[in-house]
Amino acid sequence: MLDSKTLQPSSIVSLPTASIASMMQRVMIQAERTLLERAQRAAHERGVSFPQLVRESLERELALGAAQPRPISCAGAISTGGRARKGAYEPDPWR
Repeated sequence: MLDSKTLQPSSIVSLPTASIASMMQRVMIQAERTLLERAQRAAHERGVSFPQLVRESLERELALGAAQPRPISCAGAISTGGRARKGAYEPDPWR
């Protein structure tokens, strides 16, 4: 049985009063409906909320040490002498 002597302020562990919501910022995004539907489906399949899926995706995308795409270092143009306009378009085989 607990009595008033046992419950001294120094013996009670104080819990943080700030909720997790106070540490988060609310954001609004725009995305295509199909992308949002896919994300909601993925969240459901993983058993997490949609906001949790978005947070985890941001963490994964922005992880320190993750390979960042290299910026374009050069660009150019070539002349085909009009040969490109004469033939039918055929995509490269690697596409």
